[in-house]
Amino acid sequence: MSLNKEDLADLPEDVRDMISPHLDPTIETLDAIGVAIARKRDEAVTARSSSGIETIWEECEEAYVGIDDANRGEFGGGRWTKSMSLNGPVTTGTVKPANTKSSIFLRLTARYVDAGKAKLAEILLPPNDKAFSMSGSPSPDLIRAKDDHSHVLGGPDGKTPLMRPAKEGEVPDTSPAPGSHTMAPAPSPSGPQAAGTSPPAPAAPAAAGVGTAVPAPAAGAPPPPMVPLKVSDLAKENIELANKKAEAAETRIYDWMVSSKYNREMRKVVFDSARCGPGVIKGPVPKIKRGIAVSKSKSGGVDIQIREDTKPSVCWVDFWNLFPDPSCGENIHDGDYVFERDFLSQRGVRQLKKLKGYVESQIDKVIAEGPVATKPSNTSAAPTKLDGESTKKGRFEVWYYYGVLSREEMNCVHFAATGNKLTAADVPEDKKQVYAIVTMINSTIVRATINPLDSGNFPYQVMNWQRRTGHWAGIGIAEQLRAPQRMLNAAVRALLNNAGKSAGSQIVVDQGCIRPANGSWDLSPDKIWYKTQDSPGQSVGDAFEIHEIPNVTDEMLKIIDLAMKQAEEATSIPLVTQGQTDTTTPETLGGMQLQDTNANQLLRDIGWSFDDSITEPLVNDFYEWLLLDPDVPDEEKGDFEINAHGSIALIERSIQDQVLVQLPALSLNPAYNLDPEKCIEMFLKSKHLKPSDVQYSEEQKEANSKQPPPKPPQVQVAEINASVARDKIVSSQSADQQNKQHEAQLHEASLALEGKDAENDAARIQAEERRTHAEQVVRLHEIQMKHDTALMDYANKRGISLIAAKKDLAKTAMTLQAQRELNAADNAVDLHKHHNPAPEPGVRKTQPKHIIPTSPARPLAQTPGRAANGKAFEQ
Repeated sequence: MSLNKEDLADLPEDVRDMISPHLDPTIETLDAIGVAIARKRDEAVTARSSSGIETIWEECEEAYVGIDDANRGEFGGGRWTKSMSLNGPVTTGTVKPANTKSSIFLRLTARYVDAGKAKLAEILLPPNDKAFSMSGSPSPDLIRAKDDHSHVLGGPDGKTPLMRPAKEGEVPDTSPAPGSHTMAPAPSPSGPQAAGTSPPAPAAPAAAGVGTAVPAPAAGAPPPPMVPLKVSDLAKENIELANKKAEAAETRIYDWMVSSKYNREMRKVVFDSARCGPGVIKGPVPKIKRGIAVSKSKSGGVDIQIREDTKPSVCWVDFWNLFPDPSCGENIHDGDYVFERDFLSQRGVRQLKKLKGYVESQIDKVIAEGPVATKPSNTSAAPTKLDGESTKKGRFEVWYYYGVLSREEMNCVHFAATGNKLTAADVPEDKKQVYAIVTMINSTIVRATINPLDSGNFPYQVMNWQRRTGHWAGIGIAEQLRAPQRMLNAAVRALLNNAGKSAGSQIVVDQGCIRPANGSWDLSPDKIWYKTQDSPGQSVGDAFEIHEIPNVTDEMLKIIDLAMKQAEEATSIPLVTQGQTDTTTPETLGGMQLQDTNANQLLRDIGWSFDDSITEPLVNDFYEWLLLDPDVPDEEKGDFEINAHGSIALIERSIQDQVLVQLPALSLNPAYNLDPEKCIEMFLKSKHLKPSDVQYSEEQKEANSKQPPPKPPQVQVAEINASVARDKIVSSQSADQQNKQHEAQLHEASLALEGKDAENDAARIQAEERRTHAEQVVRLHEIQMKHDTALMDYANKRGISLIAAKKDLAKTAMTLQAQRELNAADNAVDLHKHHNPAPEPGVRKTQPKHIIPTSPARPLAQTPGRAANGKAFEQ
């Protein structure tokens, strides 16, 4: 006969408390637990709705799509039909507003959200790199022992120095060193130190030849050189072993993240964060991985093996479905619990009965009850909202509760699901509180499991684009652009409204003065109007008045430019980061670099926030999973340090892309002490290339390492100079010999040519004479042609015949010839004037008869004075 708590109602309280844990749990107890958890859920839903954050999210969602109250009617039939206000009506029709005002919505918000998301995701989520690293965390004793060079003593008497094989470059030395002491064996560096004991000295790891027996050499082979084992050798060996474990653990965690499509899920998180503020990633959560292996059996058949493994995974969670503890503040992990909402159809609920750990009777109860909505919440903008219409379609609200249950409550759910009570192996007897994961449908518990993480951490990490004081949901780009987006919409709509009005005219018609011939007052081309008899003497032009509406496009464009500028300042995302330029973009290299540096300040800040809120806690949870997973070998477990600030390093690497271009060339200079292989690897990663695709394989590297090393550059330069000097000497000697031979050949050729020079000179002179004669003949013909042409022009200008023209020219030529002769005679007289001076006044001097008179008579045809240039014939 089984008892329940109702049967113990009459017993004393202390007796009832002693007996209650040993009673079988009942369905009533399970329902009571569900009511208590549902009360917390309703509290979280109401608190989030009353905080006003959902209204902000709705505005951000609508701004990204391009909806506001002016154009909401254009989206009739879609889910974006709810007013932004809590009490606003729901628009379900598709009828457009009757007014003719513009309702255009320029999606400035979407442009900045997409640009910010794309830029940040490109930097934070490289395809071939990770944003964290792990290293061994050695104890202080190992760190101090690294510098301890004393010998390790052992043997039966404890005074014999232990030996180890010498490494390359070490000189064997078996002489004991002062300060030697015996080393006691120590545990592995990853094992915890017992409380109350003194820290043991580091001991040699289980490696051949280090503090252990050395294998005997092969027959005929000389024994390997040995050196004394030192404390520093053991410390370095332990630290190296810890680093190898950390490297193996880092690789496994990264493989887990890659297999769960971490980059794909994180791109969704970054998009949510840029759009509305918060982005949520869930992990690590258990996920079953199925593997199929095909092999041939000995009998020739084929064996198919299907293996299912449970591995940690990550997934994106819609921030609309996250309801943390209202008292959590800015960090959801500071609260006592967190709820996640999901939706399932009735078929999906029925299939839960096939899964392990679900209570079938509770699932049947849920199906009979039907979908039940929780307390109203302003989730109208959420893609997964549960309204009346979706309830009729049969969608059930599924709630996942991460929080604390008492051991008795956990035992109740466990017993209802499996028929067995919790054991000490499941939950220790002295553990009163259990970190649990409870699945509820409506308000009914259908499953409860123990959190796989002993720390009880919630598997949710929230990334915020910008911090919001006092609230776990931050500020997104859409919220930052609320004012610029409204400015832009108002200015563009006013511009279009004004353009529509100013494109036409306002016409005033005096209906008593005129009337249309067709009876319609609508204006149309070639329309006929009749003048009425009621307005005699009045002009028809007075019946019409046309008024133009002024166009204010230029003024509206200034407001639009102001809104665009305010968008850059509000988001700290300038156009240069979007691949665009404007009038403020500098044209110099230094100015561009300065602007790029300033534009990337936002990326640095978000990179730090991403590391603090996503990378570090997520990797820590994966590390805890690794330590608790029995399928992970012990060689990968230890005390490790996690460096989770790789995201900011990736951002800095992207910002320093211009410097990375120069690194490969700089690494070739030995003065800079740079590793060329690492430099080219960083350069290839910055260009989103996989270095392993173009680098040597391990086999090729090993083959290249066996080749003799290249000579130093100084030696190569000296060899090249010596070779060049030898070549110069050899070439100069051969050149001297060749010059002597050439001189002899030239001398013989000159003698042979001297006899032919005279003949060549005579032939050359004759050729020159013939050529000169031909040129003179041609020249004479040209002169004759010019003479004939000028003569014809002269005759044509004067209208005379060619013979008359020749006569005129001949007469003119004779006149000019006579003038030349007379002038020549005058010049001769002038030259002899000093031989015949004039007589003094009053003195008569006789002249000889043979003297020519000093003043001969001038010819009648001579023109007095000198003629002007070009006028000798006329003047």
